[in-house]
Amino acid sequence: MQTIDSDLQAVYDGEVATLARCILITRVDGEVYGFTSLDRDLVIGGVTYETARGFMTTDIGTGNNLDVDSSEVTGALHSESITEDDLRAGLWDYAAFRVFEVNYEDLTMGERKLRKGRLGQVRVERNAFHVETLGLMQQLSTSIGSLTSPGCRNQLGDARCGVVLNGGSPAYTFLGTITLVDADTITLEDTGLTQVSNYFQNGLITFDSGANDGIAREVKSSTALGVVVLQLPFPYVVQVGDTFSIAAGCNKRLETCRDKFANVVNFNGEPYLPGNDKMLQQGRRS
Repeated sequence: MQTIDSDLQAVYDGEVATLARCILITRVDGEVYGFTSLDRDLVIGGVTYETARGFMTTDIGTGNNLDVDSSEVTGALHSESITEDDLRAGLWDYAAFRVFEVNYEDLTMGERKLRKGRLGQVRVERNAFHVETLGLMQQLSTSIGSLTSPGCRNQLGDARCGVVLNGGSPAYTFLGTITLVDADTITLEDTGLTQVSNYFQNGLITFDSGANDGIAREVKSSTALGVVVLQLPFPYVVQVGDTFSIAAGCNKRLETCRDKFANVVNFNGEPYLPGNDKMLQQGRRS
């Protein structure tokens, strides 16, 4: 059970409560941001908590039954710290957060802890963002182990897969430059591509220059002429001359692992396991 300063408890018990709710967010890239429900900024522990105009949170509930404790934060894009492009780039996804309340008239009273955990995936709709805050119990709902599946459960290039995407032989990652951009596709050059259509399907293209430097997107389809269609657009404008790397893709099928990567020994799936339709079939009477 949480113990708070007696003076702060007196504020809660009083007729007029001078309380402000604060949220401290630490993104996965290490950047730290603070926001407060107060109509002016607060400085707590060396962090400036920016007044968060238009922020709304659902009720925060805590139980003793190990259920996942979650709430939702909704806000308009007023803050210079939160831009639509950064949200769409995923920079705020799964950031660690801590929510607490303070007496804004006397910060020396300390804080009342309300919640900590991680943000879910951020959605952007009509110049506003929506994000679910997931408490620590969310980690207990994570599945441990793996289920059988006809497709491979490895990620191409990970330790279980063993395919060397960068620097191996044969090469599976190529460098290039953008030569053409339109509404739905980008065109690549200088990659030395001789691959068949959709060689890069399900692979990743990652920019190493321009506004999208360091950001990756999955390839939906590709042609032998270097035209690439993306599953999702890049958050920032792609410019002719931007440079990138692009890696081969894998559709998780046994024949792809065997014929494209010569890696069938590390295939981690059960392609010949009977499906539910076989299990539910009834035998015929003679």
